[in-house]
Amino acid sequence: MAEMSQCNSREGSFNNKDASLLQCAPNISSWNTLYNRQKAALVKYPYPDHYLLPSKLARLRLVQANPSKYSSHPPEIRGFTRYLLMIQDFLFSAMSLIAWGHAEMHHVWTSIVLEADEDDDLSWPYALRSLYDRLQIVLITGGLLLASTATFLTTTPPEAHMANYTIRGPYICLLIAFGMLLGGTVVGSAQILFMAKIRAFFVRDVMLGDRFHVWGTLIILFYPFFTNCVATVLLAFGLLSSIWVADDPGLRGASILIVLLPFGIVLLLLAMWSTVKIKGGLASDAQELKETRTDGFTASNYV
Repeated sequence: MAEMSQCNSREGSFNNKDASLLQCAPNISSWNTLYNRQKAALVKYPYPDHYLLPSKLARLRLVQANPSKYSSHPPEIRGFTRYLLMIQDFLFSAMSLIAWGHAEMHHVWTSIVLEADEDDDLSWPYALRSLYDRLQIVLITGGLLLASTATFLTTTPPEAHMANYTIRGPYICLLIAFGMLLGGTVVGSAQILFMAKIRAFFVRDVMLGDRFHVWGTLIILFYPFFTNCVATVLLAFGLLSSIWVADDPGLRGASILIVLLPFGIVLLLLAMWSTVKIKGGLASDAQELKETRTDGFTASNYV
């Protein structure tokens, strides 16, 4: 392939099945070619049911159980089950977004089959490098938080009347945050060591082999980010509570501003994401290809 000859690094080329692939992937120039291959792969290789969002999987099971009833329209899920599936969809999408960079796993599946079944060395190294980079960012952030927390745990506040974080409540928060960060750092480091040599067929057959393994892999990849978030909240709560029990009104006012700013940014991001309308995408483009070959509503509409 012409694209392969363009991707050489100090460690080697795409023909070397080792971690040097991670150095080549970001240098790919033909992104449209890569996208078209992924789109064609999503049409050629059926998207596994256990990769679907929980709500899509539930509707798919209803279609498979009674295909004649839902031959022209998708089933509707109502009541408590609908809200339960919404929560599961949110958790699944959040963990997939943190782990793989996408709210759904279409890009993961196409990257796997292109490398495992068609010996295409373009897509999987890029997906692996993206995962590797995200883990490194989470680990760096966790390391900074860990060092900061350790500093607070081992030092005496210079002005105890302004912020005494050594009293019982704040100190417990700091201890829990330190423990969670330490555990997240260990897990994240093990993931980086493991992912450096991982192959696509192993991910397909073992890590994402069935629904249980899909959820388990997402939880494992999501865990370092989760510990960072929880530890940040605990660290902030411990420090802010130490300020609030102090006697300085100026610091109390500043602490309110410190809390409101990040929460305001989070609310702004949620508002932007909830109102955006995305057109296209790998899954929808592949579905358009399928609809040129089939008519009516079928189970393939769920991928």
